[in-house]
Parts: sequence; structure tokens; C-alpha cells
Amino acid sequence: MSNQAIHRHTLTVRIAHWVNVLCLTVLLMSGLQIFNAHPALYIGKQSDFDHPILSIAAEERNARLVGVTNLAGTSFTTTGILMPTPAFPHDHVMPYSARHIEIEGKEYPYFDQLVWPEIATTPGLPATAVPIGGSETGLPIGVRIVGPYLEDRTTIAFAELMEREFGGFVPPPGYAG
Repeated sequence: MSNQAIHRHTLTVRIAHWVNVLCLTVLLMSGLQIFNAHPALYIGKQSDFDHPILSIAAEERNARLVGVTNLAGTSFTTTGILMPTPAFPHDHVMPYSARHIEIEGKEYPYFDQLVWPEIATTPGLPATAVPIGGSETGLPIGVRIVGPYLEDRTTIAFAELMEREFGGFVPPPGYAG
């Protein structure tokens, strides 16, 4: 074994690193809900109040508000998203952590699906679900319409048009009541 010294950060720096790890863990586990209060993330010297590493905002473009996400200096529009959402058999196993959902023959933790509502709720965008038909097994399929900031009526009006085109909700066999 060599007598070479190994450099370690001071105790204060190591504690600060672990506090950062803890804070980021809590942030991620909370579903990034902190963005509802302040929609920006800063990391070290690479960012400051005017230049966050990650930000979620609404910006006025062509006299309309659009959702914009900025990641490390790259901006992309996050307005007007359609997300198909098929129904699935529910898993009522206890405890909750033991529940799973099968997607294309592969099992996933049941609560992984909760990330999808975050697409609209984290930046505060309106979302409306509308039925568009049924699957081969008879379960309903819907589309979630995510619209521009403060344009709830736009997503509702679009849902009404889609419902008119696709015929609206039809209860699956055995569930009509």
C-alpha cells in the first residue's frame, strides 16, 4: 500500500454536498411540485437568477401565451399536447408499493403512471380528458388535451369538438348502469 495522501473535501463541503443530494431527492420525490411556487432550478455557478438551469414558464408569442420549458439554455414549446390514454384493469393489491401495471407485456410499478398528469400540473396548464373510443378488450380510450396557460376554455372547446367527432363516452360491456 502506498503512503500517498488522498485529498478529501472539508467536512463543511461534504455536508453541503449531502444537503444538495437530500434536497434534490425530496424535489424529485415530490413530483417537482416546487415548480408551482417558483418554476426555476439553479445549480452551482452554472446558473443564476436570470439564467436558471431549468425553468418552466408561459411566454407571450404572437399575442398568445404559450408554455415554454428552458433546459440549459435550450427552449422548447410545451403548449398543445395530446396524450392518448387507454383504460387498464386496476390493481387493488396491498400495500400500494406492490401494485403493478402491465404495458405491452411488461410490468411497471403502478404509480409510475402518475408522471403523466405532471406534464400539465407542474407548469399550471389546463388539461381536459375526452373519450375517443374503445380498445380491443372493450375498455375506453381517451385523449388528454393540454392547452396554453389560462386557456381552460380552449381545451374544453376542443374536447367538445373531439367528443362530437368520436361519439363521446360509451360504457364498457358489463359497466353500463
